[in-house]
Amino acid sequence: MGCESLTNTKMAEAFIEKGAKAYIGWTGLVSADHTDAATQQLLKHLIVEKKTMATAITETLTEVGKDPTYESTMSYYPSQAGEYRP
Repeated sequence: MGCESLTNTKMAEAFIEKGAKAYIGWTGLVSADHTDAATQQLLKHLIVEKKTMATAITETLTEVGKDPTYESTMSYYPSQAGEYRP
């Protein structure tokens, strides 16, 4: 959940090749405070509420928004992973 972790897909592809079902990251720079708040909400939606990846990210971004300093947003890879539930 660090800066630019999904600016390109190289790292995400490496995780998928090692067996990950999906990869979530930021499309640009993100402040530490913002990523901490967003990650906490995201994990609640994914693990506690058992929501799909797409729904969890959408709800997280609605609640905490894009990073106000850098305007980075959260996304996932691969594109078909949106309906995945951990």
